[in-house]
Amino acid sequence: LGNILGAVAAYIKGAWDKAVLPVFLFLSNMPAFGMAIIL
Repeated sequence: LGNILGAVAAYIKGAWDKAVLPVFLFLSNMPAFGMAIIL
């Protein structure tokens, strides 16, 4: 799934990938218990 999304984002090359990438990097580096506390 990640490879497909990466290929689509590289193909589109719009502002979408520049806005979404920092959000996903933040969420992937957040520990699971931190996400559970927020939710």
